[in-house]
Amino acid sequence: MRRSMARPTHRGSKGTKLYAVRDKRGKFKDIVSYKRAHGYTSVADRVRQKRAANGNVVANVKASNPKDAIGTLKVGLSNVPMGPLMELAVAMTEGAMKYGRHNYRAIGVRSSVYFDACIRHLAAYWEGEDIDPDSGLPHLAKAMACLTVWRDAQINGKCYDDRPPKSPSVIHQMNVIVKTLAGKFPDPKEPYTEIGKK
Repeated sequence: MRRSMARPTHRGSKGTKLYAVRDKRGKFKDIVSYKRAHGYTSVADRVRQKRAANGNVVANVKASNPKDAIGTLKVGLSNVPMGPLMELAVAMTEGAMKYGRHNYRAIGVRSSVYFDACIRHLAAYWEGEDIDPDSGLPHLAKAMACLTVWRDAQINGKCYDDRPPKSPSVIHQMNVIVKTLAGKFPDPKEPYTEIGKK
């Protein structure tokens, strides 16, 4: 009976066992550690996985799983960070307890009311107050809740658009002035910030 030949091995500089990986035809593909050899991932696969980790989701689709190919082209809720989502859920729970869950879908909302509420929370945060004293929630989470209710009402045709009549945008004109100021003051003074305060 013919004995099977031992698999050729080498050792790295630290004594780690290394294996040569070959394809079905016996052609050399890669040199990998013992651990990687027993769960081998090719260089091409590792490149695809690295690209996927950097945002190229479709690059990591497994050809053997058609559901993966379909799933990566649908809304990716796994892209939403859970921390802010949990804060939003608590902010929405507060509103549900005060006004009734999904009241905005039944009663409707005014754009001006939610614009004002959102700006108040953002302004409070910007002026140094992180937590809303009434709810104990972050002002940014409360602003998120305002925008969520507002947008949901818009989607469902329950938003009363009481914005003022449209006026010409001045932002482009102001941007030109800012560029002029930047040329006039090429070395502006450093801002005073909460982080940099004495």
